[in-house]
Amino acid sequence: MIEIIKKCNVLRIRPVHPVVHVLSPLLSYTRLKPLYGKAAAGANKAMETEHRFIGDYRQEEDTIYTYAGLLERILVALKNFEVSYHDASPVLMHEPELSRVSEMGLRGGQARMMASILVAERGQYNGMTALGKSYLIKQLCSLYPQEDCRIVVCAQQKQLVLALHEGLSEVLREPIGLCGAGGHSPARVTVSTAKSMYKVHPEKASILLYDEVHTAAADTVFSGLSKFTQARMYGFSASTECRTDKADLRVEAIFGPVRVHVPYVEGLREGYVANVRALFYEFNMPQAMKYRNPVRRRRELIWRNAPRNGAIAAIARHWESELHNPQILVLTDTFEHVLELARWLPDYDLAFAGVNTKVVERMRREGTLPPRFGRMKAKELTERIRLFEHGALRRMISTGFIGTGVDMKHLDVVVRADGGASEIGNIQFRGRVTRGDTGVYCDLFVTGDDGERRRANARFASCKRDGWNPEVLVLPTPVAHR
Repeated sequence: MIEIIKKCNVLRIRPVHPVVHVLSPLLSYTRLKPLYGKAAAGANKAMETEHRFIGDYRQEEDTIYTYAGLLERILVALKNFEVSYHDASPVLMHEPELSRVSEMGLRGGQARMMASILVAERGQYNGMTALGKSYLIKQLCSLYPQEDCRIVVCAQQKQLVLALHEGLSEVLREPIGLCGAGGHSPARVTVSTAKSMYKVHPEKASILLYDEVHTAAADTVFSGLSKFTQARMYGFSASTECRTDKADLRVEAIFGPVRVHVPYVEGLREGYVANVRALFYEFNMPQAMKYRNPVRRRRELIWRNAPRNGAIAAIARHWESELHNPQILVLTDTFEHVLELARWLPDYDLAFAGVNTKVVERMRREGTLPPRFGRMKAKELTERIRLFEHGALRRMISTGFIGTGVDMKHLDVVVRADGGASEIGNIQFRGRVTRGDTGVYCDLFVTGDDGERRRANARFASCKRDGWNPEVLVLPTPVAHR
């Protein structure tokens, strides 16, 4: 007899020896660990594999302790064994005020998510950008007004934390705590950055709501979430189960499986997301690069590739002329590429979360550093994002931190410049233009280099899978380098 005992967010399984051949692969994953700098150069690769086990195997006790989010997966795997399951968790003390749900005006996908959350003690909820997941989080908090019901709302990005804090302050008639993002004031309902979760007394939390839950697999975040031993756990994202490092199992361990998925086509049919044009412009790489060092390869193929950067600039200029005063966002993945693109689009504002001093010094020596380059303080960056979010700034080149979580209702055009194939990037970057009345997502359909062609094909296929009907077009006339 295999005994499984669940106590809040922890599972105890024993004896293990009869089922070790089933549980070991079930609770393990092979992570793709990024390599940087000298490590990447020495290994001649950007990733290495790393095997991990989710849980604590105590051989002397013949027992495994793991996370309750994996319970459903484990029970299915052990269906051919004799299993005794017991839930030793204390009875839930806080019931939602269900009478208020009918007043919330929830749309189809939101209503399905809410119905699931009210009967499940954990789960992941996948909905396209513009579904209104932040609105759902705020309404969930309003259903639990009990003084001893401690709620933590968590997100990784500072600007999203501040937006959630502002929104909850408008919905709830009580002070809302803030931890991280410039604050340290935990309260009954607290909004926190992932880095500051330890400040909110996680062992006392009754409910945890995590926005952009795909970020929860990172080592430091996962460690912080594992300390919420008593809380019901709900995670929201437009890109669950899409992590490049293959660590989605860690998110499931904490939050459980995906329970509701609301695709883009459903939002389009119900009329609460924009009808986005997904445009891939043909671009032939003039010369295939053979560098084995992944950083040098990306530098030569993407970041400092003049023909390619000229093509990105041509797309941006084309849409400046096609639309009346459009708001345009050029997204890439590195600070270095932002500076390179700024040479082609010198009238665009810049936004980046970090500065690589070596890159700045090299560009200064080469005479290629944009004359308007300046290190931005955190407050200045926050203000620049706020102005762009509200439509006051109309043109911007940014690293990917602004490509997720920021609510940009005025954005007309996204030009993706990073050349990546991350499915999270595919979903999140496209989602930036689903909130307004219309939207245009632009990318390059690359030929001439096998690696870049494969990545472009992956981005194109991702669009088709999600029902975006991508088009392949001829590249607009390139602009002159400035």
